[in-house]
This record gives sequence, structure tokens and C-alpha cells, in this order.
Amino acid sequence: MPYLALMSPIAGVIADRYGYRAVASGDTAVILIGTVPLLQAGDDLGDLAWRLAVIGIGHGLFAGPDAATVPERTPPELMAPPEA
Repeated sequence: MPYLALMSPIAGVIADRYGYRAVASGDTAVILIGTVPLLQAGDDLGDLAWRLAVIGIGHGLFAGPDAATVPERTPPELMAPPEA
């Protein structure tokens, strides 16, 4: 969870500069880099921790730009009306 909180603001800045697609491609690669070795993780806690940390960094890179892009690209007729 701390990696998610740390990486989301950084990813937002990167997405503003280079675009959402670049960040989405990069974070997907980071998640994959953490997931594939996770399949071979042993019983050692440290062995598992670094793999989960890499996956958390990937999710952190994805969460911020995704949370900003989805509402931006949602058609107005699908948006809920503002509360009074």
C-alpha cells in the first residue's frame, strides 16, 4: 500500500507530461515484471516482499492517471448529475 500512495502522484506528473498511454504501457510492464517472478517465489519472506513491492509500484503508476482519465473520457450523458 505505501508504494501505491507514493507512486500515484509521480505517475500523474508523468502522465501529464507524456500522456496516459505511455504511463499505462509502462505500468503494465512493471506489474508483469513483478508478477512473473512471483510465480516462482519461495518460502522466504524477503523473496516474496520484493516481488510484491514491484507489483505495488506498478499499481501505483496506474492508479493516479487512470482515476483522472476515466472521468475525463466518460461521455457527459453517462455522468451522474451534480448533487445540490
